[in-house]
Amino acid sequence: MNFAVDGDRSVPTIVTNKHVVRGSDQVTAICHLADQERPSGKFVACHMGTGPGMIFNHPDPNVDLCAIPIGNILEQAMAAKKPIFCRHLGLDPDVSPRNYPLSNESK
Repeated sequence: MNFAVDGDRSVPTIVTNKHVVRGSDQVTAICHLADQERPSGKFVACHMGTGPGMIFNHPDPNVDLCAIPIGNILEQAMAAKKPIFCRHLGLDPDVSPRNYPLSNESK
């Protein structure tokens, strides 16, 4: 999913459950390598740090969701000429991005 920052800028993220990453210092996602605009059938392990400021929890403590930015992983994969296949989900165009708040405080 991409979270809008402002104007045309957005942050690619993986959305998961808070309880999945709670207490971890790193998570690993197995990602498809891209073949043009399709998954290639080949995979790569992507390691993401979960330290302070790396996980953005849903602001409601009763909602078990958080987001992990993955822009740096996508950039590294492109630089290594091994792009990762991903689909970007947009926000509802009728709702301002400011109505989708995130908190980066660990809970």
